Amino acid sequence: KVEYQIEQNVQDIIVKEFDCEDGLVRPIVTPRFIPSCTPELLSACGEMARRYNLPVQSHLSENHDEIELVRRLEPQSRHYADAYDRYVLFGQTPTVMAHCVWSSGDELDLLRERGVMVARLPISMSRQEWHLYAVSSMPAYPWGWAAMSVAVTTSVFSV
Repeated sequence: KVEYQIEQNVQDIIVKEFDCEDGLVRPIVTPRFIPSCTPELLSACGEMARRYNLPVQSHLSENHDEIELVRRLEPQSRHYADAYDRYVLFGQTPTVMAHCVWSSGDELDLLRERGVMVARLPISMSRQEWHLYAVSSMPAYPWGWAAMSVAVTTSVFSV
């Protein structure tokens, strides 16, 4: 009980300090990706995002091994995006998901329905020996990509 109260007080202080409309630095909830977080941490991140109306950023469907691991860790979820959605981390507040290389079908529909922005990192992906993925390489759907927000971004990392 005491630890929880301390945690809530720290969250309140952090958010009040940085969450101002004209501020240059604003908080964003960043669970690295589902395989690196416990269900308790994901729930806490979702609760914090909801409580303070904070944006969320994470990774989604970057490679097949990651997707399979999420299936095993979150067997009750229909797909990777649904796992984030169950933790209130998928469009309930402004959300950006990096990669989405292998998103398709229902997962893409949920991205669109929730207004989640996709951040594509083609240079980063090519460094991982994947072929360059651009927006044009994403599968076509009847509603078209115009219905989604997609950004092509860069990463800064050492070689």
